[in-house]
Amino acid sequence: MEFLINKWKHLKTTEILNVTVMFFSVLFFYYFSPFLSVLAALFFLSLVFESDKVRISILIFIFLSFYSMIIFFKPVSGDWNWYTQHYRALLSIDFLSYYGHAYGPFTIKYTEPVYYFLSFVLSRASGANVTALALVISTIFYSVFTFSLFKLSKYFSVISWQQNIVVIAAVLLSVTPSLVLHLVRQEMASVLLFCGMVLLLTSNKRSAIFFLVLSVFTHQSAAIVLGIFSLSYLLSRVPFRSSWLFAFVVSLLMGLFYVKSGYFISEDNAGKGDGTVNPLVYLYDAILLFSFLFSVYSIKLQSVVKSIFYIFVASYMGFLLGVSPEPLPLLRMYFYVEWFRAFFIVVVLSRMVSFIYFNALSVFILLLGGFYTNYRISSSDLGFPLTIYSFVNRSIQSWMFLF
Repeated sequence: MEFLINKWKHLKTTEILNVTVMFFSVLFFYYFSPFLSVLAALFFLSLVFESDKVRISILIFIFLSFYSMIIFFKPVSGDWNWYTQHYRALLSIDFLSYYGHAYGPFTIKYTEPVYYFLSFVLSRASGANVTALALVISTIFYSVFTFSLFKLSKYFSVISWQQNIVVIAAVLLSVTPSLVLHLVRQEMASVLLFCGMVLLLTSNKRSAIFFLVLSVFTHQSAAIVLGIFSLSYLLSRVPFRSSWLFAFVVSLLMGLFYVKSGYFISEDNAGKGDGTVNPLVYLYDAILLFSFLFSVYSIKLQSVVKSIFYIFVASYMGFLLGVSPEPLPLLRMYFYVEWFRAFFIVVVLSRMVSFIYFNALSVFILLLGGFYTNYRISSSDLGFPLTIYSFVNRSIQSWMFLF
């Protein structure tokens, strides 16, 4: 309380006006829904504190609250079905007799211990409570993701409250929230990989190596992305102007080998898939890519870092084109493009914060993020009983019913 009083004493006239707007905004949201007013109050509160740890914690809580309709109402279907089956089984199965052995149609790989050990510990601790599993997975995911985005936005010198806008926009407009509790191990591996790459960029090499290794031991697909990134790093050191084109061709051949060798694709999975990528998603990613290329060209960034990401993007697109004949690996590997989206969005918004109209534009960006997230949930084949719109609508109706 003393901290807030001291902050108020030193507020400028414009800051007092902003606080007044915040206060009446919360009252406005409260009129319609206490749920919305709490989220709005937390968002405004996150703008007050200077400590990154406090702001990150507040935003994580906002994200978990925002996606609570998924965390608590997730239907037991798709991949989540077998995850919960194994989770319940670990309540009575010894871990050593489970780890590395076949359970049902699945073989638990020795090379992916991170999630399975976490699942075992949580199963014993919670009595195999599925909601606890969903909450812990979601908390780990959004904690690591929010931390990574904060580090990345700070690297691009985004100031205080604008950081919050950039981070929230990147979360809403990049990752598909309905997949966090579907491709569980792959989601965890990818967010750990993203964190490792961000830490490499910010010169925190020891922590970066830890997260990169952890990602590979969570899901093997992370090793492919890490391998392509390592190739991009090495090629960026070569004095060859068209190294990105060379990387594209090499990665294309790698992708073709991946699907044609028969080593990675079993006979049962050949030619099969469990979904497709919507053409609108391809279009969205193409728009983000061109926006990124324009922004990264003009933003203050080391030439070596620019070269790495030019080559990395070209390499990964080449690899995806190479695996495109097989629908299953294309879908599963295209999933990692979501982390390109997050990086692209942070770069683009970091470039835009210098514009005088960014304050007004940020409202539109956050609304767009809400609509985009709602679309990804409502268009999911996983059968979610609630979308953001219906969840908020129920909250409003429940509140109005009291009057």
